[in-house]
Amino acid sequence: MIAAVIENQAVAGDLVIVQSAWEGVTFDRYYHGQARWMTVPPLESHKVHRTDLMWAELNQQDAMVPVLSGISDTLRNGGRVWVAGAMQVVAQLPPAPPPPPHPQTKWYLGPYYRYWAEQLSTHLIANATQTRIMKVTLPVPVNARENLPLLQFSGYRATADRPNPQQPASGVAQ
Repeated sequence: MIAAVIENQAVAGDLVIVQSAWEGVTFDRYYHGQARWMTVPPLESHKVHRTDLMWAELNQQDAMVPVLSGISDTLRNGGRVWVAGAMQVVAQLPPAPPPPPHPQTKWYLGPYYRYWAEQLSTHLIANATQTRIMKVTLPVPVNARENLPLLQFSGYRATADRPNPQQPASGVAQ
């Protein structure tokens, strides 16, 4: 359903971010629109679940750079950024987790995925001037794991106008 909404409303200059690479497999199957799309973290392939690609991203110090650069470029050029998936709003980016294996959680993806999601959140808050919660009407029951929120970000905030990362962001949909 989200793929259909985005397909009908997004244009070639927009960027779609699917909040999890796991949902990217389903999105890849159903989305046929003009806007470019990426996942968190960005993976090369979304035809099937590729754990090997996910593990490779765990070992990248700056795994989210392609996503964050894509967001900045899209907003700067007047495009919209669509985020499919729950987004936790954080006012300040915490320190990055250590390289895997994590001292407490070993190879568990959780701490790394949370950090990537927090990078997405803080980057959008710092760069977008407008946030909109999109309504997705579900005419039939949908698996709870695939019933994701849909947000749209637009407008580009110049560097001098960006919020202070020490203070909570205001006016951002939560």
